[in-house]
Amino acid sequence: MTSATIRTAEPDRDAAACVAIYAPYVEQGATSFEEASPGPGEFAERIALHESVGFEPVGVYRRIGWKDGSWRDVGWLQLELQTPGKEKPPEPVSPEP
Repeated sequence: MTSATIRTAEPDRDAAACVAIYAPYVEQGATSFEEASPGPGEFAERIALHESVGFEPVGVYRRIGWKDGSWRDVGWLQLELQTPGKEKPPEPVSPEP
């Protein structure tokens, strides 16, 4: 079995590799809501990371995965895209074909 090292992502060093991993999820599936994959520059800005642009921690799945000899947590963050109104929002509709 190959060993792996987990470290904090560095924007300039890791952005291109992260784009290569992320792009297929944008371009070939519904995992991401993005319609176009970001380039390395934009991804570097995202790595510089989520909390600096307003994402807030909303939960942690404790000990959800086993890696390198110990249990790992996965954090979830959220960004409010618009202030919720006081009225019920319109029902979502299917996109046009």
